[in-house]
Amino acid sequence: MPRGRAKALAQELTARGADCRVFPLVSFASQKISGRSMRPREMQQFDWMILTSAQAVRAVVSAAKELKLNLILAASKLQLAVSVQ
Repeated sequence: MPRGRAKALAQELTARGADCRVFPLVSFASQKISGRSMRPREMQQFDWMILTSAQAVRAVVSAAKELKLNLILAASKLQLAVSVQ
């Protein structure tokens, strides 16, 4: 849960008598996806691309834009699964 939402939830629960502690359990580090990682020909050999965070989606889209790569054409048979909150 994003820090802002967690604090708001903790405040609400505290107001109802709960003893809450808010602290990060996950840390995100930005990692640049290079052109080597986004090779259109190689993408076509896979059936699925699974992205498990909004960070991953943003990284893939950013790399595709930088490479002027149309993901729909580059991976025409690729199924995409996205699991984000």
